[in-house]
Amino acid sequence: MTIDESGRLYVTTAQGVQVFDISGKYLGLIPTPRSVISVAFSGRGKKTLYVVGSGALGPDGKEFTTPEGVRNNAKTIYRIPMVAQGFTGRPK
Repeated sequence: MTIDESGRLYVTTAQGVQVFDISGKYLGLIPTPRSVISVAFSGRGKKTLYVVGSGALGPDGKEFTTPEGVRNNAKTIYRIPMVAQGFTGRPK
């Protein structure tokens, strides 16, 4: 999860990133092609939302797979330009 400067909460889900206002009211969904597991604001002015999705495509453009019994820990990172600004109250 992460928050923006206005106190909105961004929560990762199987469908994408759900957004809630400071009172907890659901505002909507930022859809992603994969289930997402992590989200953070970063970049210039903290106006880019970085989202980590489960799974990835290999160099051949096909879904990356591992041999039977080996955990597939492949990830895809999405960079989403935002109008909202991430929380600036801490340097990270």
